[in-house]
Formats: sequence, C-alpha cells, structure tokens
Amino acid sequence: MFTNLLAEVIFLVYKGNKRNSDNNLITIALGTNNLQIEESGTYDLLENNEGNAQGIYSFLNVNYTSQTHTGKLTITKLDQTNQIVSGTFWFDIEDNGTLHEMREGRFDMQYTK
Repeated sequence: MFTNLLAEVIFLVYKGNKRNSDNNLITIALGTNNLQIEESGTYDLLENNEGNAQGIYSFLNVNYTSQTHTGKLTITKLDQTNQIVSGTFWFDIEDNGTLHEMREGRFDMQYTK
C-alpha cells in the first residue's frame, strides 16, 4: 500500500476571487499541468505548459506566469491520509502593460482524489 501511495500522482489547482471597487471580478490561481507535487517541494511558476506549475491572474484577460514574469510555489504540507495540502507562493504577471506582484501568498486546503 505504501508503494501505491508513492506512485499516486497529485496535481494542484487553487483559486481565489475578489471584486474590485467597480465590482469587477479579479481571480488569482495556482495550478500544475501534469506535474506531481511533493511535500517540501519548490516549483518555479512558469508558462502553462505540460510539466510546469503556473500562476494565473485574471481580470479582463487570463494571464499566466512566463519565463520573464515568474514566481515560486512551495508545498509545506501534503497529508495524503487526511487529504490536506498547504503551501506558500509568490509570482509576477504582466497584464496589458501593468505588472501585478503577488506576494506572501499561502493556502491550506483539503483536496479530493
């Protein structure tokens, strides 16, 4: 059974929303694209390609981290028994010439298989 746990592929999608003063929806998200995450793993947030982790900022357009505007994701806890994942992140994204800097982000969430 322990061997099966190690072979299990874990992917991550985390999303948060808020509305600005004009009631427009702003979304930031983190995701992995066919990339297994592990406890204590640190991942570069790059473009939305297979095998990468990425940061996402959406206001009027959906924008992804890139080779130029990147970030880091660190998985601080991955409890497969209780299905809990926690981590920290930061990333930069350019949206129509404006640089958005996400700093000191963290999450704690339950996941489903």
